[in-house]
Amino acid sequence: PETIRKVEINSESQNRTEVLKWIEIVLPKFTRLTFLNLSWNQMGVKGMRTLAPVLQHHLASLTSLDLSWNEIGVEGMTILAPALPY
Repeated sequence: PETIRKVEINSESQNRTEVLKWIEIVLPKFTRLTFLNLSWNQMGVKGMRTLAPVLQHHLASLTSLDLSWNEIGVEGMTILAPALPY
């Protein structure tokens, strides 16, 4: 996984619990990832709590992140913002 640069998991048909497990367990292995599309997964605040530490500690190379249609809201963005490099 460390050589993969682009990942897209963006479907309403995905099970949210499985997506969050994938983010927590598998995504940290993609250390050279530059593009991540997680749109349409309805991750909400819980998803941002899962994603934020992974972004902060494992995905320094990431330059594009799509979280559209995830019902993040202000609380989710407040959790996510400190994990973003810019």
